[in-house]
Amino acid sequence: MVQEVIGVEYVFVVRARMSDRAASAFPELVAEYSRARGTTSLFGTIVDQSQLRSIMARLDTMAFEIIEVRQLPSVAPGTTGRPRI
Repeated sequence: MVQEVIGVEYVFVVRARMSDRAASAFPELVAEYSRARGTTSLFGTIVDQSQLRSIMARLDTMAFEIIEVRQLPSVAPGTTGRPRI
């Protein structure tokens, strides 16, 4: 029996335009750049606190200024509820 991993959607916002190479350090997340705000938002499902801390540590190690970390509201199955940041 395969057990489904259920996680929580998060967004991490950094003050910078993250290069494709830097974004590749976060394969579990999707990066979106906002030219208007000068920020990159990283979206993804986080399955536990260990993964959350790992992402935060990688952002810190890469010297990104983290300006927001937010848990996103739950969405109905089969829909995309990612807000525009």
